[in-house]
Amino acid sequence: MIKLGVIYQATPTLTLRAGYSDLDQPIPAGETFFNILAPGVVEKHYTIGGSFAVNERNPVSLFVAHMPEVSVQGSNSILPGFPPAGLGGGNANLHMEENSFGIAWQRKL
Repeated sequence: MIKLGVIYQATPTLTLRAGYSDLDQPIPAGETFFNILAPGVVEKHYTIGGSFAVNERNPVSLFVAHMPEVSVQGSNSILPGFPPAGLGGGNANLHMEENSFGIAWQRKL
């Protein structure tokens, strides 16, 4: 597992951030069936962002993140006989790629 992050105070009102994470696959091939609804199979995360203080009481922050495509092929992931092979039994295979962004405004009292 590797996790790195940097913060750079560019000006008194602008803070820049970047991060990287590389993890081992969290979902074993034998447990893919139980992760169909939430296939958290991504391994790498790349993130950039920053904050800008409009004034002392109103900072605005934003970020963009990318998680590259990852697939996990199931291996005996559906219990034998449930459901029967004729009704879709076999393995559950997972695939995921993710991009996200966010923006936040804070109002300090």
